[in-house]
Amino acid sequence: MLPKTLAAELDAACWTLPPVFRWLAATAGLDHHEMARTFNCGIGMAVVTAAESAERIASCLADCGETVFRIGSVVERGDGAGSRIRNMAAQWPS
Repeated sequence: MLPKTLAAELDAACWTLPPVFRWLAATAGLDHHEMARTFNCGIGMAVVTAAESAERIASCLADCGETVFRIGSVVERGDGAGSRIRNMAAQWPS
């Protein structure tokens, strides 16, 4: 979906991890990286839009009954770094 020069940077602290994913991680013994790589961790759909349209689109979705979380941004890929999720550990209390 993104050109090779861009990457998605998600912040896991921006949404609440559903309890089923905590159970799955604990039961299967999966670490944060594997959970993020394998499962959606509660994000069923993502809308990628221009920053100047984000508020309008979020309001429209909320007006239609959707729960909206701003979970990240599109950034320059840099030296070989791909898409990543920051603060994944924030989803699993120590």
